[in-house]
Amino acid sequence: MQNPDEAVDVACRSCHRLERWGSSDAPEVLTPGGARRTAMPVLAAWETVRACLEGEGRVVGACEACAQPLVAPSSSALAPHPWPFDTPEGVLTFDGVGALSDAEGSVSIERADERIRRANPTLPFWKRVRPGRDLFQATVLTLMLGPLLVFVLALMSLSLFVRPAVKEWRELLQSVATALGLM
Repeated sequence: MQNPDEAVDVACRSCHRLERWGSSDAPEVLTPGGARRTAMPVLAAWETVRACLEGEGRVVGACEACAQPLVAPSSSALAPHPWPFDTPEGVLTFDGVGALSDAEGSVSIERADERIRRANPTLPFWKRVRPGRDLFQATVLTLMLGPLLVFVLALMSLSLFVRPAVKEWRELLQSVATALGLM
């Protein structure tokens, strides 16, 4: 465990906000984050919690920018922060360190994963489309692939139409070379 007075870097895995928590009351924001938002916040929070369950840190709070879990190193002395998940079978709570429970007691990771994914199904592609962003990306992709397509078509036309002419020129040059006695 770390010294409680030592500063600890705390990160949001969703929006990439980075804070340094020390002995002062207010955290020092190293990277503001918040620009990146997930379309499925509950599933993003679950992925972070699942990583913590597998030993990749501990949940110590909620991100001010995107409301996702803030994660500190497992060795930190910061107090764990519980994280609830609403499911049709009831509230499932992560204790912040390494245990999942509901009203009936402990819950396995696999069972919790099943319950959370059933309560929050992923959207199909056509419902996740963001018109402004996707239109811009499609335009840029088209502008990048357009010249490549023109180049490939030019090579194909050269190989189809110039090749017979090269054969005729070769025959002409051979006949001239033979007439001059060079061959």
